Amino acid sequence: MLIAFMFVFLDPYAVVGFGTQSQLTRVLDKTLSPMWDQTLIFDEITLYGPAELVAQNPPEVVIEVFDKDLIGKDEFFGQDNMQADGEAINVG
Repeated sequence: MLIAFMFVFLDPYAVVGFGTQSQLTRVLDKTLSPMWDQTLIFDEITLYGPAELVAQNPPEVVIEVFDKDLIGKDEFFGQDNMQADGEAINVG
């Protein structure tokens, strides 16, 4: 039974948060290696401070991945925090 569970495919989607806004990616069906080729556009983001300071300390993007379940609550799969410039943030 344990071996069968290890090869169960996921139906993942991500919740991407930036500032006070968040958006969902599309659900990828039956995969163990999700890769989204998708653009999410966040409207009217306000960044405070001089441009140089914002460039030195970019805002944080939070990415949470869930497994879509047909019955019950979607299962949380993991989270990553990144700066808007693409650099990973060490959160441990």
